[in-house]
Amino acid sequence: MKNVFKNEQDNVILKSSFFGAIIGLLILILLLIVEALVLVGNGVKAQLCEILALLSLGIAQFWGGFFAAKKSKSKTVQVGALTGLIIYIVIAAFSVVLAEGSISSGTFIKLPVFVAMSTVGAIVTSFIGNKSKYV
Repeated sequence: MKNVFKNEQDNVILKSSFFGAIIGLLILILLLIVEALVLVGNGVKAQLCEILALLSLGIAQFWGGFFAAKKSKSKTVQVGALTGLIIYIVIAAFSVVLAEGSISSGTFIKLPVFVAMSTVGAIVTSFIGNKSKYV
């Protein structure tokens, strides 16, 4: 099969982004399971559950971008943004399936937040990497 990427760097960016997206989704699943176990019998309001779910999503996005940038070791902003976009597409697809085909305005509002959180995680990776080289 012919390689569709122009150079190896594009291939590394894509592989790293998918790796980060998988890690981010696994972290999200783990955080949501822990929240569900803690909140199950406590009579917590639905609004608080929604806020905690969004917080978990942000944490998962951050760590997804962090690990994607660690794996790629270059072009961290691109890797972080692509990781956020991949996770957004997966979450939006699940939202559409669970809501039986309806898309809300909140779905589109989350896109820049997802991409920003993953990009911040990737940028933090580059700062940590540079600092450790000098220490």
